[in-house]
Amino acid sequence: MNHLRDSNDAQLRILPTSPEVGQLFTGWSGELATCRKFAPIARNYTAAKLMSQVGLRVSEVQGLGLDDI
Repeated sequence: MNHLRDSNDAQLRILPTSPEVGQLFTGWSGELATCRKFAPIARNYTAAKLMSQVGLRVSEVQGLGLDDI
């Protein structure tokens, strides 16, 4: 259903495991304390965290403002 027409090279997408996602966010949150530009990294971290925990789509996260978060 969600594949290109006339494409014979359908690839299986394997989601990361829960520990792998935890490792990603643990490392990422550690960088928040030492990053040079805090606002963009904090925005990206928050958006990714919302998508992973709440299940928001990218288009839904794009429409959020600071008041929504």
